[in-house]
Amino acid sequence: MHEDALFEPLRWRRPRKVFVNSMSDIGHARVPTEFVVRTFATMALAPQHQFQVLTKRPRRLRHLLESQKFVDAVWTEMERLSADDAVPLSRLVREGVRKRVANWNALSSWPLPHVWIGTLIESDEYCWRADELRVSRLPSGSCRWSRCLGRCRPWSCRGSTG
Repeated sequence: MHEDALFEPLRWRRPRKVFVNSMSDIGHARVPTEFVVRTFATMALAPQHQFQVLTKRPRRLRHLLESQKFVDAVWTEMERLSADDAVPLSRLVREGVRKRVANWNALSSWPLPHVWIGTLIESDEYCWRADELRVSRLPSGSCRWSRCLGRCRPWSCRGSTG
């Protein structure tokens, strides 16, 4: 976990694709839920970017993303971050966040459409990971897979790429 890098995307003006956790797994049980909340709040504050999250633990991430308690915590954290002058947000973004947080059901979508959740399928043994993403409320096209490292049976995921 790199708290110091968490707000980097908020400094970028041009849209980018951001690979959130290249050397970690945000779905790992040792990653505190509070850090996952901060990560999703940061991504929510930067809708101009496309974020890609890769996990070998899609079950935990799916349970978090489908939990109203988690969603409420993300919006609460967004509100806190937008009020914190140390967080690099423009005045317009801060005002927009206050409006979205005040009535987030009407003005904000969940799950975040610009956040793609993916998983790694190394072999047949791990095909269940794709199933976890398939049954989730992820936006269309956000089920991703990487080339299998071992023997894998063919599988499909609506909108998958590989």
